[in-house]
Amino acid sequence: MKAELKPELASMGRFGLVGLASCATYVAVALVAARVGLAPQVANLAGVLASTALSFIGHALYSFGKDDITRAYLLRFCVLSAAVYVLTYMLTYAGVTLFGWPRAFVVLGIAAIIPLFTWTVGRFWVFR
Repeated sequence: MKAELKPELASMGRFGLVGLASCATYVAVALVAARVGLAPQVANLAGVLASTALSFIGHALYSFGKDDITRAYLLRFCVLSAAVYVLTYMLTYAGVTLFGWPRAFVVLGIAAIIPLFTWTVGRFWVFR
């Protein structure tokens, strides 16, 4: 393996760990929020906000090894988060509604594509 690939692969591994922690945070917060009686949409929003905050801080400091968190990182991360939402919405609509593919197939495809997309955009734009 070429020496210049090792840091990128390590970054991808750290990115994956932060992603797993973010996913677990979403599930835990959304379930706890629902358990204490919040409406489903409010519980979902609480989970999304908590997991997005963890994701931003974890990717900035751990995945991409930044020493500080800047406003530019935060703004670009917000743009990336919105873009991911729109992209997943469009892919779901196209796959399920236009092409008639099974929903599970579309979801698994998105689950494979989005981490690669977000790592690439995070590495070369958000936290450059």
